[in-house]
Amino acid sequence: MQIDREFEEEKYSIQELEHIACCVLVELKHAKIDENTAQALNNIMKKYNIIPQINIKQKYKKLADGYNNTGAAPATFPSLPSHIAGEVVIGEVCREPCRKNLTVTDLDGGQQRLSLSKDHVEKFFKPMLKEEENLVKGIPVMVYDHPQGKGYEMMFKFWSGKMYVLTTPRWNQFKIDHALIPSQQVTVWLFRNLKTDKLCFAIALGSAHDGSRAH
Repeated sequence: MQIDREFEEEKYSIQELEHIACCVLVELKHAKIDENTAQALNNIMKKYNIIPQINIKQKYKKLADGYNNTGAAPATFPSLPSHIAGEVVIGEVCREPCRKNLTVTDLDGGQQRLSLSKDHVEKFFKPMLKEEENLVKGIPVMVYDHPQGKGYEMMFKFWSGKMYVLTTPRWNQFKIDHALIPSQQVTVWLFRNLKTDKLCFAIALGSAHDGSRAH
């Protein structure tokens, strides 16, 4: 593990730095670090007069608790590439992603949508929505692929009164860009961009032989 030397050159607000620190600490709580990394962290603490303490702000407590409750480390969340790290600061993350195998309908160019498990959305995704975010009207979201980090503007909505989807022609472009095929597994994460406070998705692609039940 190495400390990113370019990190100190970026201009982050105190709020963003606090959040980043929280995510890193939660992710690395069981990690073993080498002597150089330990020294680098110690130097940073001295430079900024940081006194170690266990004190996660309430705003971020849900993030930490979510990972702890599932027993899954935040490393499970697909890391976005460094070239968009300044634009996309990961905020609150849904503690349980939606995993599914792509269906023929998901890949139908006329449908232009990726369906998501209704039960999963209502149990894990909807609690993250704000009062003004209306799934019937549709919520504009940015969808990032993993590992490239390319963004696709889509709409997250309750479609035809029966299913939750990510839709718009940009889903068709996502499908073409990644040469998606039926039965291929995808893992769909919901999170907020801490800078914009907007909902975003990250989609990690698996193989066509990953044995997860399709929705």
